Amino acid sequence: MKRRKFHGSQGVSEIVGTMLLLGISISLFSVVYISVLTVPNTPPTPSANIACSLDNNNTINISHNGGKGLELNTFVLIKIGDLPVYKIIIDDILDEKSKSDNLWSIGEKITYFNVSISGNQSNIEVIDPNSNAILMIARFDAR
Repeated sequence: MKRRKFHGSQGVSEIVGTMLLLGISISLFSVVYISVLTVPNTPPTPSANIACSLDNNNTINISHNGGKGLELNTFVLIKIGDLPVYKIIIDDILDEKSKSDNLWSIGEKITYFNVSISGNQSNIEVIDPNSNAILMIARFDAR
């Protein structure tokens, strides 16, 4: 029976292989761990009761009827038929007395005049820019 001689390189290659597997595993775990923990934390969507009405097909009234006060950078998107979208920032249209607390609060209303939706479908959305959430959607079909 012939004896095999042990060569030192066999032991080294097993150690190197094990170290490579450990290095790959640790790297993969680190990438997954970091990517999960670094996902941006979006602020919660504010809870507010927003109502919308249309008067005589030319005035849009949007009222804050309950819930949390909304920041003045909240905006309204109005899409009438094939016309471009109007973007209205609450701070630009809310009266000065209502803006005194820096919030769009319960009982406060914004009015957008001189809108002719006659013969068109209209979509109105109130959006919280901080959470990028739609707080209210209204659709009017004046056909």
